[in-house]
Amino acid sequence: MHRLGVRLTVASAALLLGAACANEDDANGEVNEGADAEEERNEEAENNEENSGADNDENGDNEDTADSDTGNEPAEDNDNDDNQNESAAAAENDEENENSAANAEESNNSNSGGADIDGELDVHFIDVAQADAALVEVTAPDSDTQRILYDTGDWNQTYALDYLEAEGITELDAVIISHPHADHIGGVDQIMDAGITVDELWMSGEETDTDTFERALDAADTHDVELIEPRTGDEFTFGTLELEIINPDQLTGDLHESSLAVRFDYGDVSLLFTGDAEDTAEARIAEKGEAADADILQLGHHGSATSTTAPFLEAVDPSTAIYSAGEGNTYGHPHAEVIDRVKEAGIDLYGTDAHGTVRVESDGDGYIVETEHDGEVAPGDEGAADSGDTNEGNGNNGSTNNHRTNDSENDAALADNNNGVAAGCIDINSAPADELEEIHQIGEARAQELKDLRPFDSLSGLDAIDGIGPARVDEIKEEGLACVD
Repeated sequence: MHRLGVRLTVASAALLLGAACANEDDANGEVNEGADAEEERNEEAENNEENSGADNDENGDNEDTADSDTGNEPAEDNDNDDNQNESAAAAENDEENENSAANAEESNNSNSGGADIDGELDVHFIDVAQADAALVEVTAPDSDTQRILYDTGDWNQTYALDYLEAEGITELDAVIISHPHADHIGGVDQIMDAGITVDELWMSGEETDTDTFERALDAADTHDVELIEPRTGDEFTFGTLELEIINPDQLTGDLHESSLAVRFDYGDVSLLFTGDAEDTAEARIAEKGEAADADILQLGHHGSATSTTAPFLEAVDPSTAIYSAGEGNTYGHPHAEVIDRVKEAGIDLYGTDAHGTVRVESDGDGYIVETEHDGEVAPGDEGAADSGDTNEGNGNNGSTNNHRTNDSENDAALADNNNGVAAGCIDINSAPADELEEIHQIGEARAQELKDLRPFDSLSGLDAIDGIGPARVDEIKEEGLACVD
């Protein structure tokens, strides 16, 4: 109302000026000057009208042209206009809020695609000789690092434990055991007894009567670790890492066929681990379509020809394949036909026997592969093993002495395990069944028969075991793992 007050003051001044002029005309009796005064008043009135119009134009429709009217109409007009302005502003704010919500939803949907994950995935395919162990780590700025260990190495070496301790790891959110053969479950008790906290222990549910398997269960019980037996279709989340179980559908009694196969998804990057799953299990997995698809595949059964069939490889369609095998192992892993099949498919191939520990780092969009050292993948010496031996996956290790990360500590541990016998030696007269199974050509059945035939004067006496002839005895001697105390 400040401008309205100014206009009233100008109008009053005009009236006063007009009155003064009129008085002057009466006093002098000059009609012409009265006419001049009248003309001046008209000009001033026109000027006031123009000024009033200019003010109205400047302020819009909120102020009425009848400024001198003392009624309530201008005030009501102002209130209505204010309400209309407030309603328009509220509507505009609502629209902005809706747009903001839509943008937030679009952003969330974009993030759920995985390409914009704020963190990093680091997968370590640890060199554990003729065994398996892979550490999966997920780091994020605003949350704790999530760590999962898939398989744990063999019972008669501490490579997995040594690696974890060297990395400064004191806690694992989960340990996943693909199946209870010693070269996969062997390090469970070592890791737990060393003081590394394990929250969950995942197992397929298949059982064996070996001491290694019993030690793993005892350790889990002692350290109050939760046991989980997942099945196909089960899904789990660790931070920004998603896991899906794609084998087994059900237990079969065959440790390899029931291997706990897991697909890891980190943003747009996926990895598939299948343990020692062989052709039958691979066929089931391949039928799962997109669930089998992965960027990185850990070759099943250490690169054995029992696994990585052509249909399975086609279904997974990886760009990178990695296997774990011991240098100079007695099983000929990886087998030549598997190497050829992978390379012919244009897949990059890495192996722990050739490259040492292999690491994969990912931001959820792409990934890079780093190796401990340069190397070239080559087939193993298949002539060193009997390809018809159905127990070749039971954790036999023909290269234990060649891959120690700490020779003195491991030698001492093995000496303790073998009742004072030389480091790396399994005394066939005193070792338990699961340790005997580590010897080349000795599976579960032959280990039991060996125990029944004790004592032995020399390794040559092993030819008394069904299926073990002089040639296989020579292979056992060459391996250097068995001995007689």
